[in-house]
Amino acid sequence: MKFDNDLFYTCSLIEYIGHQQKIERKLVVNHLGEDRINLIYSRADVLHC
Repeated sequence: MKFDNDLFYTCSLIEYIGHQQKIERKLVVNHLGEDRINLIYSRADVLHC
């Protein structure tokens, strides 16, 4: 269940950034890069509090 919440948070954050900046989500993902997305995912339990 923890992993589902972390994944949901990571995807929601990407969605939120894309919506706020009015850009495609794939551009957000490309800009963040794999390392930053993994960092966000690994620390999601702390970041969403």
